[in-house]
Amino acid sequence: MSNLRKLEKRYFEDLFNMSTGYVLDFSNRTFEEFFIDIVDIDIYDEKYNYWSVSKANRLRSFWDQENDHVVGNVLDNLLEHYMYLVRTNEYYNEHLYKKCKDIVEKLKNS
Repeated sequence: MSNLRKLEKRYFEDLFNMSTGYVLDFSNRTFEEFFIDIVDIDIYDEKYNYWSVSKANRLRSFWDQENDHVVGNVLDNLLEHYMYLVRTNEYYNEHLYKKCKDIVEKLKNS
């Protein structure tokens, strides 16, 4: 289980626009591919089925079940994906991005 605090999770939820049930611009297929590519985990495994099958709930379940290093690695790559979207002018919240980046460093160094 990661040591993400509730407030830290909220930062990521806000940055990734998870209140919609989605995570950034991922489709089910690209979300699955992302997790397999980054950490060789099937995010659509039943163990990540958390209240509903939305991508946001699967990511929340992932946070609750995986260790800091794995969660930090995924979040770091999600932040990289976020910055790709920024460069294409689809998203940007500098304050939230910096806060989330600090949290990733903490997780990866624990």
